[in-house]
Amino acid sequence: MQKEHSLTQGPIAKGLLMFALPVFFGNLFQQFYNAFDSWCVGFFIDDYALGAVGSSASLIFLFVGFFNGLAMGAGVIIARHYGAKDFHALKQVMHTVVAFGLIVGAFLTVIGVSLSPIILRLMNTPKNILPQSRIYFRYYFCGAIFTVMYNIFVGILHAVGDSKHPLYYLIIATFVNVVLDLLFVGYFGWGVGAAAMATTLSQGVSAFLCFLRLLRADENYRLEVKKIRIHWPSLKLVVRYGLPSGVQFSVISLANVVVQSNINSFGKAAMAGCGGNSNSSTQTTTAAATVATTTSGELTEAEAKELTSHLENYDKTTYPKWPNAQMLFDTVKGAGGEPEEKGRFNKWVLFFAMNMIHSDYGGVLSSLANGAEYAKLCYKMALAWILDPDRKHSIRHEYGLEC
Repeated sequence: MQKEHSLTQGPIAKGLLMFALPVFFGNLFQQFYNAFDSWCVGFFIDDYALGAVGSSASLIFLFVGFFNGLAMGAGVIIARHYGAKDFHALKQVMHTVVAFGLIVGAFLTVIGVSLSPIILRLMNTPKNILPQSRIYFRYYFCGAIFTVMYNIFVGILHAVGDSKHPLYYLIIATFVNVVLDLLFVGYFGWGVGAAAMATTLSQGVSAFLCFLRLLRADENYRLEVKKIRIHWPSLKLVVRYGLPSGVQFSVISLANVVVQSNINSFGKAAMAGCGGNSNSSTQTTTAAATVATTTSGELTEAEAKELTSHLENYDKTTYPKWPNAQMLFDTVKGAGGEPEEKGRFNKWVLFFAMNMIHSDYGGVLSSLANGAEYAKLCYKMALAWILDPDRKHSIRHEYGLEC
């Protein structure tokens, strides 16, 4: 029998590590999709094809990012029901989000295929690259439903603590993508559209494998095809919890589209070069994003206090700055903050994060403020730690300190 690592019982660090590592490696393989597409078309076709593929990420994420944010909201609710052992409510949310994903996938296919040529022109895509860009996007969005459903299925599996099977399926799909790219683009010479076709088919493989896993899963979260329908109260909860993430992703992706539009105006060389750099830089932030994914959200009181007990402060003491949780929450409210930030995390995540900020950066922050103002600074830093998946926030930069 396979040994399970619980996130609600036993050592917190070990369970978190065993869950986070497959997510980390899964993110790496996910980034390999576009990277290999770019290499393949650049090697076997020409610079125009490389420019078309290299500039694809921002526009693709503009279409799918918002709905991926909603899927994250569903994961939060499913994880809550799973932890509370409310399996009836869990299944209602699960079947609702699957039905919603099928509708969204079909919608994205139509919108992506029909609007991407218009958006590509608005993005200043050079005329000599536009035909290949249009072909790539149309082939890619023909399989948008696979992308949407894969993210939903993975979100469900992660919410119930299964991060290993999505990794196995993603590894399989990555090898399928490599083989199909080499076959379609390298051997048959079918052009840039074949690279998108290979990616679409490989994503379909990973989505199908996740679907089979849910069909055969434990009875408590088993997917039943006949029960796939919209349960409106559950959908309302999904939107409530997922909308902030969806809006965040949309704003970020829209900004990236604007940046990409400026890059496009410099021609194919700039598009190809920046596309390759984007693939590389995304991989370097994967580890930090994994930490944010696996720790942000909710902690129980026992989990938060267990994590806090292992902190070692900057002055080598081990006693937490705020051992009294209620006093901390009252202090946060007095500073104009909220212990629960619009449902995106609960107060025990904040309790751990603020004590962690004190542990790591108390020496710096104590030179800037004390008392209530010190707590306010720690609260601001804790929000940055919880809500910033890329970890670009710098305390020293924020307060004008030299590195």
